[in-house]
Amino acid sequence: MNAIQPTPDQAALIRRALGTAEPLPELEPIPGGLTNHSFRFRVGGGEYLLRVPGPGTAEIIDRHHEAAVYAAIHDRNLTDDLIILDPDTGMKITRYWPQARNCDPSDDGESRAAMALLREFHGRRLHVTHTYSIFREIRNYQRLMTAPSEYADHAQVQARCMGMAPWLSRFRKEYILSHCDTVSDNFLFIPSEDGEELHLIDWEYSGEHDPLADISMFASYGSYDRERTDWLMRCYFEGEPTLSERLRVYAYLALTGMMWSNWAEYKKQRGVVYEDYDAAAQFRYADEFSRLFWELLPPGEAGGRR
Repeated sequence: MNAIQPTPDQAALIRRALGTAEPLPELEPIPGGLTNHSFRFRVGGGEYLLRVPGPGTAEIIDRHHEAAVYAAIHDRNLTDDLIILDPDTGMKITRYWPQARNCDPSDDGESRAAMALLREFHGRRLHVTHTYSIFREIRNYQRLMTAPSEYADHAQVQARCMGMAPWLSRFRKEYILSHCDTVSDNFLFIPSEDGEELHLIDWEYSGEHDPLADISMFASYGSYDRERTDWLMRCYFEGEPTLSERLRVYAYLALTGMMWSNWAEYKKQRGVVYEDYDAAAQFRYADEFSRLFWELLPPGEAGGRR
């Protein structure tokens, strides 16, 4: 991809963030990313990353919430090295890590390390004033769709997923700041004096939520089946989860699938298709894990509808 000149708004943000008056270099596009566009650039001997929100992003992400999350974390050992985040435009500048690599969800050691980082982060029990709701996201993406779903049983599967809300609501007292987009690509290994450090980036969906949903997000993006998901839970809990914990992870795996399926259909209807993204697999998660949830839920605990 060819380098481009920064727009006036982008140039102004770069100058403000880095305090430079020197001529700005071109921006080098970085491939990938489902929500935003990223560009690498160099100023004063340093390398930086500029994130620019993609089309339609303002409809689904509150950048003021994202800024509040970064203020709550305030820890470069956990996340990316933030230089500036403009909540009005959604543009963000971070330090660029040239040797960073994504976590591989098929690698046991790397997945175990990701769960250890999640467990450590959740153990801080941080809080912000806004909440994340996967049910709201599911409804929002469906609202943005301009045509009926391509799946004939979409309404039935979504109703089965949404019916889990009353049972899940009993765990609201356990809500803490959660990442809510824990795909393996957001776990970055970077070189360190001791080998490698693991960082968790991209907090734009984060908010107060059930932390166990972060396990489900990782499993969903990693294309985990039930057996692999059970293994992931044991990594996170450092032992066997309780039935309640297992059901929460299964429930959020179904809901994650429903959400990303609706998101993919909304994007497709806008003419944006991600060739490497298996949207049909997300719908299967919604179908299969919602069935599994209802099959395993003990009698008398439903509190919702199948």
